[in-house]
Amino acid sequence: MFTKSPQEIEQELQAGRDLIASLQIKSEPPASPLQPSKVWKQSAATRLAFIKAFKEAIPLIENGPEGQAWQELLLRLGGQAHDYRVERSLVPRLRQHLVEISDVFVPARLQQVLSSENPASQVGLMKLVATEINQLKSSVTSPCSNQTSKISTYALDPYYFPDLPWEVDQIRDGIIEAFKEYIKTLKAKEPPSGDMRKPSLRELLESVDRMHGDFEDPRRVLKAKWKYVAREIEIMHMTVGNCLKPRAACKNTNPNGRVDEPMVHPWPSLEEMNKADIQTFQAYIPLLKICRLLLVKLCKTPASDQLLIYKMSLADLKEFYNKTEGLEEDLRKFTTMILERLTSRAILQLDAFLVWFNYIIKTVETHLATLDSPADRAHVRKSREWCLMWKIQYQIAIRNFAPKRKQ
Repeated sequence: MFTKSPQEIEQELQAGRDLIASLQIKSEPPASPLQPSKVWKQSAATRLAFIKAFKEAIPLIENGPEGQAWQELLLRLGGQAHDYRVERSLVPRLRQHLVEISDVFVPARLQQVLSSENPASQVGLMKLVATEINQLKSSVTSPCSNQTSKISTYALDPYYFPDLPWEVDQIRDGIIEAFKEYIKTLKAKEPPSGDMRKPSLRELLESVDRMHGDFEDPRRVLKAKWKYVAREIEIMHMTVGNCLKPRAACKNTNPNGRVDEPMVHPWPSLEEMNKADIQTFQAYIPLLKICRLLLVKLCKTPASDQLLIYKMSLADLKEFYNKTEGLEEDLRKFTTMILERLTSRAILQLDAFLVWFNYIIKTVETHLATLDSPADRAHVRKSREWCLMWKIQYQIAIRNFAPKRKQ
């Protein structure tokens, strides 16, 4: 049997001791990190580079393309059909760069960036953002060329995006304000102690996200318009209902039904109306409510309910929106006649007021008739039942408001 010599055994033991020693973590005291205030003072040159980058970016944004509403653009271009498009990756890219800038100003991250030897990548973000917001502004103020790819861009139809130029201006102004706040922070004598990502920055990012979502699904913009009109009808309902209260319980409401103005004569109160006026006001409220119900149904999200405009093409939606664009204005005029107690005149113009809602329900029913797929049958049946229920209540509300009107 082979046996090892004492020398060989000792060598193996020593090799084992050396291996264990090499694996042991040396308990040397860690180097103490620099205090934030010390880093802040030592990074004056780096902070100056950031300040310079922000100051150079702000005038680039301010002197970018001038803002113009769609109506002004169409007038300037002679009402001709022009193609407006925005690059699909532009808004997500702008958002990513805004987030990267905001992340720099998280205190721990800011200390790390200021301590780095070459923060050039972060400093260059400001110019990128300025370039991207100007490109976005150009997309909504200048028609694209014929060479622009339709696959890599979103089409910007004024009917789908009526407020888009204004929304881009809001984002642009928000970026400028954020950059000015960052400059103040970098000029301060002491480093920021809290998170610099304020509510205003969150609102800015939410606006960018909302815009990108609208580009992805223009239906959202149309539904937002109907939602706005539904809200206006609710305000009209509250205004008419306010008149059915005693004067002491009423607020002074202006003719638009929005805010109080001391110089505006209030609408009538319960004490100032005769029995016929009171009955008219009481009968008008259900008509407003049933009209609002239809618009609320159009605004429903797929998560909560199937839409009446389910599978409606964008071309049909555009026509739908175009035909109902004057709904709010006519509804407001009619409500004003009721509030001014011009009942006879209002009833004579009732058909002109109702034409919008008659068109909406007829368009929805015509659209539902085109859905003949077996997969759509349950949805179509449910939607038709809802439309029938709505029309019955609608006709009852009209009959109660104008009993002598021919049906």
